[in-house]
Amino acid sequence: MYIYRGSFQTGYAGEVLFKNLVQTKRLIAVTFNYRLGAEGFLCLGTKNIPGNAGMKDQISALKWIRKNIAYFGGNPDDITIDGSSAGAKSTDLFVLSKMTKGLFAKIITESGGSLQANSIQVDPIKNALQYASLVDFQADTIEQLEEFYLSASFDTLFAFDLGDRHNYLFKPCVERDFGQERFLDDSPYNLIKNGNYHKLPMLYGFTAQEGILRMETFDEWSVQMNANFASVLPIDLNFPSIREKEKVAHLAKQHYFGDEDVDTHSYTYICPT
Repeated sequence: MYIYRGSFQTGYAGEVLFKNLVQTKRLIAVTFNYRLGAEGFLCLGTKNIPGNAGMKDQISALKWIRKNIAYFGGNPDDITIDGSSAGAKSTDLFVLSKMTKGLFAKIITESGGSLQANSIQVDPIKNALQYASLVDFQADTIEQLEEFYLSASFDTLFAFDLGDRHNYLFKPCVERDFGQERFLDDSPYNLIKNGNYHKLPMLYGFTAQEGILRMETFDEWSVQMNANFASVLPIDLNFPSIREKEKVAHLAKQHYFGDEDVDTHSYTYICPT
């Protein structure tokens, strides 16, 4: 079962084909679509919008595969979940979710993991408010915010490319408990630290020189880094004060760029050849 990439915002099942893989006749490849962006990963912590709709779509696909794959000659007790980028984060989060227990046997993660800063929303309500403001909607209460998203058109929900390329707004979240089955009931860090995850064979890898993916937005990033390097630090880092955050940002910039501005000569730091 392959989960496609796209930062939980874009992508589709037919993006990657498995012709060579299935021609070996040693395995069956299955892929599928799931809800993306606000439609799939808005997390208001309400009964109507608890969050992780896109992840629950993925689990529905996994349950379908387990129930039906034998009809295609597959083994329901030997399902491997594979994903790249956002798909890799999904596979890694599957290991931490109580909803997926017993549904698969192995995982392969390619350039992504549950502990990455952009795998989990740190402040889902703030993210929801930020996107609503982009389409000129201002909410004073969570009820108003919920009503906006429940009634918004598809075009409204996908009107923007979410600009902030190192921290997309909509992605998986830790759900509040309403008595419902939750995809994530704690942070990945806590679940791993406490040993609350499925112990399964795992294969982790990454793409060499993956930073090249960011080259098309380098001019935008370099201006932002030179103006305020602290703004590009991982969003899940907590600091006791702005002063401490700026101190860490200064040390990070010194380590990678010295006293020089970030510009085109910095390519060798970002994408070493």
